[in-house]
Amino acid sequence: TLTTGLYFSKTSSKPFSIGQIRALTATDGKELASIYSPDGKYIIFHRYSEEKCLNDIWAKNLETQQEYKLSKNMDVYGQQRFSKDGKKIIVIRTVDCGEPITQKKCYQLMSLDFEKALNTPQEFELILECKNSEIRRPYWLNNNNIALMQKQTEQWQLVSYSIAENKSRVIHDGYLYHYDYSAKDDLLAVTNIKENNQYYIDIIDSDGKEISSTPINLPSEIKGYQYLRPNFSPLANTLIFSTGKQLFTMSFTGEIKNISIPVDEPFSSPMFHPDGDRGLVIKGRYDSDIVSINLQNEQVPLKTLARSNTAENSAVFQPNGGYIAFESERTGEEQVWLNKQDNTFQLTRF
Repeated sequence: TLTTGLYFSKTSSKPFSIGQIRALTATDGKELASIYSPDGKYIIFHRYSEEKCLNDIWAKNLETQQEYKLSKNMDVYGQQRFSKDGKKIIVIRTVDCGEPITQKKCYQLMSLDFEKALNTPQEFELILECKNSEIRRPYWLNNNNIALMQKQTEQWQLVSYSIAENKSRVIHDGYLYHYDYSAKDDLLAVTNIKENNQYYIDIIDSDGKEISSTPINLPSEIKGYQYLRPNFSPLANTLIFSTGKQLFTMSFTGEIKNISIPVDEPFSSPMFHPDGDRGLVIKGRYDSDIVSINLQNEQVPLKTLARSNTAENSAVFQPNGGYIAFESERTGEEQVWLNKQDNTFQLTRF
C-alpha cells in the first residue's frame, strides 16, 4: 500500500480538481494510516510487517525525504493523531487482556513525545486502559480532551475523555460508525444510521451541542449498504470521502457531488495538509489469502486456497459439506465465492 500525495486546485466551476498524484513512499512495507503534522512539515504513517502481523509508526520529512522510526517497539497500533501544538502523538494500542476481564482484547490510549522520537524511537506512555469496552479513532480536541469512539454494548458512542479528571462523557449517542474532527472550526462531523436505515450527517461542537442533523442523499452510483466515512475538507461546510475508486464531496446538509479523478486502484478518504492544497490517501491493493492449517500435524505446510492477487477474507466451512465460502475482491467488487477442492466460482453479484 502506498501513501500518495494528491494536489488539489479549487476552481469556480468545480469544488475540487486534482492536478497531480505522486507516491510519497516506495518500500516493500505496507504503509497506511497517514496524517500530516500540524505544521505540515512531516507525514506520520504506519509501516506494517506481514511476517509479524504488527506495525510501527514512522515520520517522513517532506522537504528532506528523511524517514524517522518513532515507535521503539512494533505492536498493534491504531490511527494516530497530534495534539494541537504538535508536540505529542496519541494512538490506541490493542493488547491481549489479562484476568479477570470481560473481553479478550484490551485497548490502551497511549501518547508519545514527537520531538524526542525524531531523535530516537520512544516508548509510549499509557493514558487510559479499557478492559470492558472497545475504543478507536482518537482525536485531540481544542479543549485538551480526547474524543473517542467507544463501544460498551452493541453500538458505538462518541465520548469526550478528560485526561486531567480521568473521566469521560458521551457527546453523541446512536448508531454511529465514523466521525471526523476539524480543529480549525472545533466541529465534529458524525456519520450514523437512524430511523428507516437512513444515513445521517450530524454536525456537533466539542461539547456535544448539535449544530445540524441532516439525511444524506445518496446518488445512484453509491450503493446503499456502503459505509460512508467523510473527512473535513478545506472548503467551508464541506466534507470529502472515497468509495474506493471514486471521490465525492458531501455538504453539511447531506448533498453529495462527484469529483473526477484518474485512479485505477482503490484509495482511502483524503487527510488534508494544513494549507488545504494537498491531501494524503492510501492507494493500492491489499493482498490477503485464505490458507488451510493441519491442526493434527504441524509439519504439514500451509495450503493456499483459491489464490488471487487481491484480498480474500472471512472463510467458513460448509456444515456437513465440502464447500468453503469466502469473500473476494477479484472482480473489482467484494463478492462471496465458493471453493471445493480445486474448483472456485462466484456465488453473489451484489
